[in-house]
Amino acid sequence: MTSPEQAIEQYASSHYGHLILVDNPLYDEQEGLYVSNLRSDYPLIIKDDKPPKKKSIHVLEIENLGFITLDKNCKIVMDRTTSREECIRNIDSFFEMWKKRAEEIVVAASSDNLGRSLRFNHFFDPIDEILDSLWEYRCVKDVEMDFNRSPARRKKTRLYLGLLEGLQIVRKEEDGHSEGNLTITLRKKYHGNETGFRDAVISTILRERYPTLRDVFKLTILEPTIHVDNCVYLPEMEVEEQVHRKVESIQHDYVHYYHRPINTHALKRYLRQLVSVNAIEQEGEHYFGNKELLDEMVKIKKTCVPISKELQVRA
Repeated sequence: MTSPEQAIEQYASSHYGHLILVDNPLYDEQEGLYVSNLRSDYPLIIKDDKPPKKKSIHVLEIENLGFITLDKNCKIVMDRTTSREECIRNIDSFFEMWKKRAEEIVVAASSDNLGRSLRFNHFFDPIDEILDSLWEYRCVKDVEMDFNRSPARRKKTRLYLGLLEGLQIVRKEEDGHSEGNLTITLRKKYHGNETGFRDAVISTILRERYPTLRDVFKLTILEPTIHVDNCVYLPEMEVEEQVHRKVESIQHDYVHYYHRPINTHALKRYLRQLVSVNAIEQEGEHYFGNKELLDEMVKIKKTCVPISKELQVRA
């Protein structure tokens, strides 16, 4: 008679492939079923281009991809068993979440640096108008924000004001918005220094609301800079040390992670910008993370819930 362990192994070997592993079954007495967890130890190849060149394999542990379920007669319960296609979708979801979480950690740890790098992007124009008014008049009047603007522009301005209100940068009043608690604090800190005040506000927005900017406001203008920065730090956060890489290696990872090409000259420009604000470092032709920022990223990562626990896995 086939044991539950044998039945599970036979089904797994014929249905899932070598990247998907299966745990020993556990018996659920209440339901009278054997259930095995599906998981994956996904190899991540990390190359350091600085002589002597090093290549290491780091394993990403994906703990929960789905289940194989048997009845008490060791027959597969198909509607309680995750298909190979669903497992592959769960792996893809894991990597998307892994990549996005890394972005959020990179932005949280280096928001001051990135704020300076992104200083002249037009994305900040609506916020700049609000900050100009706050700095000059300590308030933002609705009538001034609405004057000679299309309904779409007025709606967009209201969305940004809502974002700033949530961060205590502005406070809602009857005829507009006044300074929020954070603005009052930053005004005192940067007395007479409008650029420092503005950079501090932008840094706060990036640090506290980057997922909202990315997923709700759909601000693709931020993406190239942050994606390049993320490609530098993704392997470093895994091995918890600096990894020296050439432009070609970073370009390869950019295409691999974001599934789109990036022009070599554009990539070099983004890297120069990141180096200029100490978001990353450079030695000759090699680029790598800022040690202080990397340490902060690793610290943040260790406080996060494991991504596998956030996967919405279903049989």
